[in-house]
Amino acid sequence: MKAQNNFVLIDHPLVKRDITLLRKVETNCKQFRDAVTRISNIIAVEISKEFELSKTEIETPLEKTSGH
Repeated sequence: MKAQNNFVLIDHPLVKRDITLLRKVETNCKQFRDAVTRISNIIAVEISKEFELSKTEIETPLEKTSGH
């Protein structure tokens, strides 16, 4: 099996809590969906930290400025 260099370990307390909730037999469908949504949002934030941004010039109603 090929090793992957792009592995991201998410060691977040809310993810740990929600994974526990996913594993519980007492968890109902709505709780399960809500937990998966929260986990997905945290993962999205964590992996987006690695995104490369490029600077761009924009014009606002007040002045020209830079953004990403």
